[in-house]
Amino acid sequence: MLIALGALPLLARWVAHVWQGLVGQPQDPTQLAAGVGLGALLVWWRRPNWLVHTTIHETCHALVCILLLVPVRQFQVSDGQGGAVLHDRVDWLRTTVIAIAPYTLPLLLAPALIAQQFATPTWRPTATFAVGLLAMHHLHGLWHNVRLNFLGRQSDLARIGRLLSLVLIACALLALSGWIMLVLWEIRR
Repeated sequence: MLIALGALPLLARWVAHVWQGLVGQPQDPTQLAAGVGLGALLVWWRRPNWLVHTTIHETCHALVCILLLVPVRQFQVSDGQGGAVLHDRVDWLRTTVIAIAPYTLPLLLAPALIAQQFATPTWRPTATFAVGLLAMHHLHGLWHNVRLNFLGRQSDLARIGRLLSLVLIACALLALSGWIMLVLWEIRR
């Protein structure tokens, strides 16, 4: 908890530094606005598609299990009934990282940011549009995940501690915000 609380002001300072170094508008501002706008319309029109959100949520758990070399014993997803990833028992640190993964890992947004970062001029507007759309999707999914999993005693957030969860989520959002700015804007050196 102390490490996470110590990281929070450092990340906030870094994001403020990046923000102060921004020059002009983001790359492809029209495509970014269109992506964010379509993402907002989808949030309003189709709130939420539970099967998609649950699949992404459980995939984050499973992906982090694989990255941490923890065997996944069962992967279960349902429409509106939640899901589960059962894995071998591990130490508290890996348990925490696995449990918080869906709240901190931008599973769909990260590939779009990487693609935008390395896109040729021809593909850059499309990648920028995808970043805007998937940023909205990520925030929408995060909102629903926190709202649904904050109070239950068996929820991910309760198991690792609600305060620690909120601090880790805040750290992840700050890091993601800085990454988005670094990718989409020109930074004064």
